Amino acid sequence: MAERFAIRVGKELLCFRACHFLVFGPESAEPIHEHMYRMAVEFAAPLDPHGMVADFTWVQPALQRLVQQLDHRILLAGEDPRLQIRPTGDQLEVHLGPNRWEFPRSQCLLLPLWATTTELLARYLAQRILTLCQAQRHWLPERLQVELEESPGLSALVTVQPIPADR
Repeated sequence: MAERFAIRVGKELLCFRACHFLVFGPESAEPIHEHMYRMAVEFAAPLDPHGMVADFTWVQPALQRLVQQLDHRILLAGEDPRLQIRPTGDQLEVHLGPNRWEFPRSQCLLLPLWATTTELLARYLAQRILTLCQAQRHWLPERLQVELEESPGLSALVTVQPIPADR
């Protein structure tokens, strides 16, 4: 009988509020708005010598620190070529065609994304989680799944397999 093991850190523990807007064209964007994001993360891997996929005592705090970095921030798509983003003193000036916004620089998070969709945010978080696993424990799961909920009932899922399952 083949067995596969996974652990899951649930959405109740991994919440953050953030603002964003999506760009629809060279001069068109939706209004800036806020979401109460909730993330769930599942790690799948063989059991370690202690009978665990990964120890919750480091997984949970590491994930909570990650979501805290996004909490109460304005998320900006730093790789969207339609956006012109310029620092001006303690502000970030954002231009899209004739539209202009000015945000406090300390409240913004310029992400390496071409859009701040829930799908791309989930992928960004998955990449950050894999980096944390490698840096903190020199370990990668066989499979990592991130679910990011932007509103109740509306979620994006991304699944990555950083190492072959037969290792």
